Amino acid sequence: MVFWEKLLNSLNKLYLVRFLVSPRVAASLIALVTFFSFIGVVIPQKFIYPPEYMKRWGQDFPSLSRFAESTGLTNLFYTWWFLFLLSLVFLSLFLCTLLRLKPSGKKSFKTSSFQKILALKRKPDIEELKSFLSRRFYRLKIQNEGEKLFFVYAWRFDTPFFSILFHLGMMIVLLAAVADKSSGLNGTALLTEGEAFTEKHFDYETLVEAPFFSENHQFFKVMLERFDVHYEGDVLTDAQARVRVIDGDFQKEELVKVNYPLSYKGFSFLIDKIGFSPLINISNHKGETFFSSYVSLGEEKKQSFADFLNLGNYSLNFELYPNTFNSRRLYLPEDPLLGIKVRKAGKVVWQGSLKLGEAVETPVGTIAFGDLRYWVLFQVAYSPLLPWIFFGFFLAVTGLTVRLLFYPLNICLKFEAKGRKWEVGIAGKTRLGKMVVERELKKIEGYLGKRYN
Repeated sequence: MVFWEKLLNSLNKLYLVRFLVSPRVAASLIALVTFFSFIGVVIPQKFIYPPEYMKRWGQDFPSLSRFAESTGLTNLFYTWWFLFLLSLVFLSLFLCTLLRLKPSGKKSFKTSSFQKILALKRKPDIEELKSFLSRRFYRLKIQNEGEKLFFVYAWRFDTPFFSILFHLGMMIVLLAAVADKSSGLNGTALLTEGEAFTEKHFDYETLVEAPFFSENHQFFKVMLERFDVHYEGDVLTDAQARVRVIDGDFQKEELVKVNYPLSYKGFSFLIDKIGFSPLINISNHKGETFFSSYVSLGEEKKQSFADFLNLGNYSLNFELYPNTFNSRRLYLPEDPLLGIKVRKAGKVVWQGSLKLGEAVETPVGTIAFGDLRYWVLFQVAYSPLLPWIFFGFFLAVTGLTVRLLFYPLNICLKFEAKGRKWEVGIAGKTRLGKMVVERELKKIEGYLGKRYN
């Protein structure tokens, strides 16, 4: 214990330590981290957005993108200076926590002036006084200065525990957040009803892996069994995807709703967009099918759903005609009509339309419209240390809340014999102002006056 106290005293004498634990310096460091974090939210980050998005953003804001690229703001959270700033914040929190572990030693108070003076007819009983103050959560010590003078020093909630808890929680949040962002991923997965997505690199539509993800894929499957939407008028009241998670011999069914993602092994699957996928079968003149797949039609100008398909020298455009569904309500039409355009060398060589179940001869072959289902685009994120971030926040909020609710208060009672009576001086101090002290001193004064007068 003596060695520990000497070590902390030595640390406290160092200028650099005193500088880092200064409240102004700590607040300034946290303000800088908050400011640059906001900049990192405004400016797209490479580890979050795919290259196509970053390219479009650069074309839309050429001057800003060049400046951000040259200063590292597009990869801000992994620049050396931001990591150094985070290290300073962590070091400041760590040193603050460490210095609060120093033993508090003996309690002492200035007794030059007392806020309450009263006279008692008889000498207070020490054991009764101890019992009264203990019931009010005080710890105390008695200091005798002779037979006719003694002091009672009392304090409550004057402990660094909850401050340490707050700092510890913030350090956990800081470390977990950096480690989580450095080892996670963000991507998108597009599934048509009946299709399965395997959590591996090449099954993602778009994928951005953090620097230390290290291809840590889990290879479990997520199958979209069914998707349902419900409306009241033109207001979407419910949209849910029934999915099945398959991981070796383990299987479970889940309902994924808007803003309520599927969570499994640190991965979250959040519904982002929905649309329609017609089943397209193309066969040659011999009746042999050489293409059969659901084609996910993307929303086009909020009026129709369209996409294209390249087959050799031909380009096929598919469009679900807007008059077959309400463009403001995404439900499967009862009688869908699929428009088709066949292009060769950029020129339209055939165009027509198909109803569900029909087939038509085209230059590329016989095209059949076999089925129509929903597709769902999921936003996929991997946050392995998210529970630790929440745990750190819980510790920090608990420490801060208890520290504010149960404020520290120090009391000094001076008992001095004046003839046959005992004169009592009462002093108190707290960081929360005079009102709190006055209320507490009034209760102690009332107890002493009622008990010993």
